[in-house]
Amino acid sequence: VTNYTFTGPSSSRTLYKIEAIYNNTTLYYNIYIDTREYLCVNSSELRFTNFSEGKYYFYAEDGVGNKTNVYTLVYDITAPTLTVTKNDVSQTSASSFVKVNDSLVITATDTNFSSITLNGEAFKLSSNKYNIIASNFAGIKEGTNVITATDKAGNKRTFSFVYDKTAPT
Repeated sequence: VTNYTFTGPSSSRTLYKIEAIYNNTTLYYNIYIDTREYLCVNSSELRFTNFSEGKYYFYAEDGVGNKTNVYTLVYDITAPTLTVTKNDVSQTSASSFVKVNDSLVITATDTNFSSITLNGEAFKLSSNKYNIIASNFAGIKEGTNVITATDKAGNKRTFSFVYDKTAPT
């Protein structure tokens, strides 16, 4: 098998299609996911329902016992957790205003964590945390800012805040 694909809505617990391709030809196999066997005879489309989040292993086997490699699928529909603490007080997006000397602690966690950005610019976490004084945060701008945590499945969680560095007149 040179390629396999899974398609289906990310918000669903249904995996819509497994397609195994060899020499540019779609093959029809018995598909094994973990220890469950699914027979695929005249169509490359199989429907799997009620999957729980987690890691699944699958391979295909034809009628004479030839087997593919074992592939791994991580089924993940949960966004990472993302929390922001300002001056030791937990924040909610709806009420978050940040000033120049505010101390921020940003925490993001997910089993399959991929990246975190501020206004689209990546920054690195250390032990799932990022500690910084607001005015030193690369990419911060006057006005609305958005922090986005993303996992490997593309699930995202965002946190918006307003950065105000202008004193009243």
